[in-house]
Amino acid sequence: MQDHRGRNAVWFLTIAAVLVTLYSSFFLFWTDHGAVSGGSWNGGRLNQQQQQAAAAAAAAAASAAEALAEARFGAGTVDASVGSVISDGTTGVASKYRQIQRFLFDWRFNTSVFYLRPYTVQTLLARLPSAEEAGTEAETGVEAALSKLKSYDYDPRLSTAVYFDYINDNFEAVAGASAGADGGATLPFNWYDWSDLSSLNDFIDLDPEEKMDCSFVVRKYFPLQQLKKLESKFGKKLFEHDRMKSLGMDAFLDNTKLIDPQTVDPAVNVDEHCVSNQQSAYSPGFMSFKLLNWSRPEVYNLQARSRLYSDPGTQPISITFLSNQSALQIPVSTANSIGEGENWKPNSMLFNGLLGTYLQKTQKTLNLQQEFDPRPIWSQLSSKIESTTSSFGNKLPYRLELNESSFEFNALGRYNELKSLEDSGNLTAHQRHYMDALELSLNTHYIDLPKYFEEASHVTDMAHLGHHYDARFFRGGLDQEEVTARLDSIIRAWLNFAVANDLTTWLAHGTLYGWLYNGLAFTWDGDHDVQMPIRDLNVMAEKFNQSVIVEDPTRGNGRYFLDVGTYITSRGQGNGNNNIDARFIDVDSGLYVDITGLSVSAQPIADRFDWLVNKYHEDLKENPDSLPYYKDPNVVANVSGITVLDRLKYELELNKTEGQLTRSRHEYLSKHIRETTKEKVYLSDKLNDRYNINKHAQAYNCRNRHFQTLFELSPLRLTFFHGVPAYVPNLVLKDLNAEYKVPIENGYQCYEGRCYVPELRAWFPLDKVQRMVKLIEKNPNLKKPLSEKAISKLERNEFELLLMEFSQDPELEPFFIYAVNTFQVGAFRQRELELTYDSKIMGSEKNLFLSEFVKNRYFNPVKKDPFQQSLEASMWNDFIESTDIPYSKIEDLWKQLKSKVARQMLKLNEKYANKKLDWAYEAGSQVPESSFNFNVKGERFFIMGKKWNNRLFVRDPVDLDSSITQQYHLKDEKKYTTKKDAQ
Repeated sequence: MQDHRGRNAVWFLTIAAVLVTLYSSFFLFWTDHGAVSGGSWNGGRLNQQQQQAAAAAAAAAASAAEALAEARFGAGTVDASVGSVISDGTTGVASKYRQIQRFLFDWRFNTSVFYLRPYTVQTLLARLPSAEEAGTEAETGVEAALSKLKSYDYDPRLSTAVYFDYINDNFEAVAGASAGADGGATLPFNWYDWSDLSSLNDFIDLDPEEKMDCSFVVRKYFPLQQLKKLESKFGKKLFEHDRMKSLGMDAFLDNTKLIDPQTVDPAVNVDEHCVSNQQSAYSPGFMSFKLLNWSRPEVYNLQARSRLYSDPGTQPISITFLSNQSALQIPVSTANSIGEGENWKPNSMLFNGLLGTYLQKTQKTLNLQQEFDPRPIWSQLSSKIESTTSSFGNKLPYRLELNESSFEFNALGRYNELKSLEDSGNLTAHQRHYMDALELSLNTHYIDLPKYFEEASHVTDMAHLGHHYDARFFRGGLDQEEVTARLDSIIRAWLNFAVANDLTTWLAHGTLYGWLYNGLAFTWDGDHDVQMPIRDLNVMAEKFNQSVIVEDPTRGNGRYFLDVGTYITSRGQGNGNNNIDARFIDVDSGLYVDITGLSVSAQPIADRFDWLVNKYHEDLKENPDSLPYYKDPNVVANVSGITVLDRLKYELELNKTEGQLTRSRHEYLSKHIRETTKEKVYLSDKLNDRYNINKHAQAYNCRNRHFQTLFELSPLRLTFFHGVPAYVPNLVLKDLNAEYKVPIENGYQCYEGRCYVPELRAWFPLDKVQRMVKLIEKNPNLKKPLSEKAISKLERNEFELLLMEFSQDPELEPFFIYAVNTFQVGAFRQRELELTYDSKIMGSEKNLFLSEFVKNRYFNPVKKDPFQQSLEASMWNDFIESTDIPYSKIEDLWKQLKSKVARQMLKLNEKYANKKLDWAYEAGSQVPESSFNFNVKGERFFIMGKKWNNRLFVRDPVDLDSSITQQYHLKDEKKYTTKKDAQ
């Protein structure tokens, strides 16, 4: 039965049917001549027969239902379980085995976004007391079905389907509110719909007399006896991570007289952290508003999730939906709940009317099998978004010139402009928040800035890892696989967000260092680092601070929170509390991207740029009247623009009349009066003199004292990072060598227990690399003994043996999957390096060549969407528990599949080495395909089985018509470096 979206669904499913055919080619790409599917290998391109099949599939989509069934079957997704995927109506054991391999391939090697298990009305109603009640309520209609539902199992497809439908139906109103001032249309909001708060569900569903009060969560450890009772009632464990340590400690404290329990689990004033509400049927019983940061992870998780659920102070200002290269921003309601006390309800779609309206639109009597699929309505909504908002992605130039004006921002002037807008009633909620932040920031001395961001670094037993998690969204330690998957998703979303909103950003620090090798972050990094000009940082703060960012559903299921610190007008390091300006935070883990702004400041310049200060003094001597004197536009009298010593003098003078200077305040300022000024370099100890000289030098810093010059940064160059377009600075190695010591060779190397294997274009733990070597040594096909250092110079047959053994060893399985799924990004980066370092090409020709190489290119993620991964892992576990197929046979099927994938990987590496790789398909897809032959140019610094040694990273690349002396400004640096500076 078609609803009002039926015509659009037919169009969407038509496209889906075509994509199924394209997907089949992807499957063939990695399974060695179609050995799994029984098809024939065609080098990756769609031949005429396949094109005809795609056209036939599109024609068959005239019926939406038929098209949907075809799309599911094409992706191996006939029903909601692995068992039903395998039992697809075909007969014979061989067919079932092929279906098992197809599922395993989808699960492990296909990182595109698709779903093997739908989210249905039956799934939604699963938390009703019994399946029978769910069925009975469904028969009586929508309102009855939802009336007893207090919680639901989180699935991002549910919220996006419901909210997309509402936005699509009210698009003109919400699109108008996006650009308007306060008082326009808003979207109902509670974090329950946008972050996984499922850990609260069992507590919410308890009867009022059974609900826990705040004393259960405002503590360090769960009380053991209460925990046992709850887990017995819920029929599951409340937590798994480090469980024995937590339970053991609580049991020990209950039974020992040697230690006062208060010293290990001290009493806390519960009322300062939480409000109990056991009367409301929709409350978990405890409503946290302040987190106890030294709780155990499992206890802290409930506090943090409860705070998001019930504390209005966590409410964002807007929600921003990413759509390809555009975005739609909608203000959200300031109310996160409805009613008080026993009448309290969250302002989620269960209670704000949107879910009921969505279901009533399709049918009056609920169909339990009806799916919540956001993709059909998204195809219609996204076209509206892209037609009414600016799209910047297709305008990305290969070389992006930066202007020095981007590194200075008149915050005081912008504050005054916003005050004028406030008087006329034309401020948006974002602008009001930004204006208030500017006022506070401008009127706070840098030595007094409180720390803005709070990490989970004090959470008990997480001290060594907690600093990588934002405290508000932390839900406990994650395994490394989920960490890397979420970090992959978050950086892709950040880069897409920046493109969609025309914000300039580039990779920095360790993130840039990781990109240098293979276009990916280091596998051991716990976050990402990016930079942006101070002007873009302020634009972002004014427009998007405190916004929830929802990923384009065709790219993933991520939800992120953009948080810009309050004190961004202070651009020196100050007291060191606020080195980070903003964070792009994953709301389901607390992992984040660190964002820092670069700007002119009075911060003493890095020693490596002292020569630029000397140059200024020489220029001033030669032309004293030609150099303007620049002043910091953000100076507020007696607050900014003065040193700590001057601030102390000011407060001492003020104390004579007002008498407010306390002893502790005097001691605090006195402790910080000794500041680094580099007076002998600047020939002054005045802040504004340093600001003036730094601006002339075009030297910009973040608040952690990292300096870069305009010539090092500009022009930015377009590349790919984790398969998404990203910019990097002009002189990458000069920048990195100032912070790190980059080895000059791009080849096999180890660093702190991780090794880069160039044949695989990836980093692996040292012990896993050593295991690879041992496996090769044991292989009877090894032609000669493998020396200890042979791993750094693998011959062709040795690499083949490595791949085969690598693919079959259970201990190495996650690393093999990673190597396969990163192949295309890594191969692209290697070729990009070869082209970039070709010194036989003129600069203009090289830029044209590289511009063609990067444009119109798309990569699948290197990691599967975390939600999709958990869904498919759950399906597989269910299948393994219920199937009668021997596990040994399933293992054999899995090994066969991995062997085929390994052989195909060898073949692709051989094509690369022989300059025959298809760059329009085999290293990311390029549509439309460039007419350039990307195999004919480039400096071959590494060739599998033939060439291993190089000095690639001894310097940044140069063109035929350039030199490193010009690029690094070496003549000027030598001229203006004094003997003392050189020492």
